[in-house]
Amino acid sequence: MLIISLLLVYPGCVRKSTPETAVEQLIEASRTFDFQAMGQAVSPEVRNRADLEEFWQEGEEDLIQNAAVDYLLHNNAKMTYTIRDMEINGDRAQVKVDFVYVDGLPVVVEATVLFINQALQAALSGQALTDTETAELFAKVLSQIRTERIEVFRNETITFPCVLIGGGWYVDDLSPQFLNVILSNISQLGETTAF
Repeated sequence: MLIISLLLVYPGCVRKSTPETAVEQLIEASRTFDFQAMGQAVSPEVRNRADLEEFWQEGEEDLIQNAAVDYLLHNNAKMTYTIRDMEINGDRAQVKVDFVYVDGLPVVVEATVLFINQALQAALSGQALTDTETAELFAKVLSQIRTERIEVFRNETITFPCVLIGGGWYVDDLSPQFLNVILSNISQLGETTAF
């Protein structure tokens, strides 16, 4: 009776027992950048390496980051996925997932170019933009471009390694491909030749 009471009082302490549920928890938490839930889905080793929550908190007052995050949340709501295959080998597993997600790179590149053009025009006309005005300009331009452009979707298949620890399954690696999916392909910005 005591064990049942504890399970009812502390439902977060119970791990679901399949690799698929760990992967699903990670993906669903990633849609909204719920870093606490993401941390519960990954192994302690991965949790210690990934300090995404601290990054998020450092920029809470940043209007440019907030505009970008709003865009990513909009895109992640449209992301779909299908667990295609799973293979367990002892305390290790591989879960293969097919994703369809919004490619935000063209929007961000176009918004950045337009933003630089408008900021440069303001500077050349003698108008000094404050940090707040600059951030507001970027947010406005990003909003304009994202409503004007037709969304482009990409497909990606990712294999998530999982590990069994203490009776519960955890995702054991956050691959660059997965981060690219939840960041709407924007992580490729440095690799584009658009500039």
